[in-house]
Amino acid sequence: MASDTPNKVSGGCLCGAIHYDILFKDEGSWPPMVATCQCNMCRKWTGSLVSTNLIVKKAQVSPAWPSFTTLKEYQSSPSSKRAFCSGCGSGIAWFSDDMPDEVVVFVGTLDEEYLMGKVIEETARETEHGKEFERAPAYGRILADSSSAGNLYWQNAVVGITDNLPGPKFLQHFFDKVPLSESVE
Repeated sequence: MASDTPNKVSGGCLCGAIHYDILFKDEGSWPPMVATCQCNMCRKWTGSLVSTNLIVKKAQVSPAWPSFTTLKEYQSSPSSKRAFCSGCGSGIAWFSDDMPDEVVVFVGTLDEEYLMGKVIEETARETEHGKEFERAPAYGRILADSSSAGNLYWQNAVVGITDNLPGPKFLQHFFDKVPLSESVE
């Protein structure tokens, strides 16, 4: 893991039409809040059993979301929209009227150097299993750790697969709810 606090992390869509920075210049903005979600909408939207999400202030994102011409929104519920790239279809973010100053950014859209670390090219070697290489330190462990905000829609956990995530567990969303007791897990 990288030991210093980054000034930013960056990410974007598959085709590159959307590329954003999340800035960490204000005190208390690092590490970001991270939540996982196992609701059926997040599963369908991401194609994954668990959606891992950064919760950041809209003001931390640069450039501002509306500046991307390919960013489109889908009204997924009465108070929420899911943002995606109309060029490649990549899901990017989730906006909720219940969190007007925040945006939920899908961790999987973050650039490789921040999640796994840049490949150190001079260490690359072919093996019988394929190409192996070393990577520079990164922030993936922090950027995917749901201990800060918790795990949403815990009632949808797949036993033995998605039921062992760290952090508080919420039966549904965490708006005005109390997490399950750690002893209930």
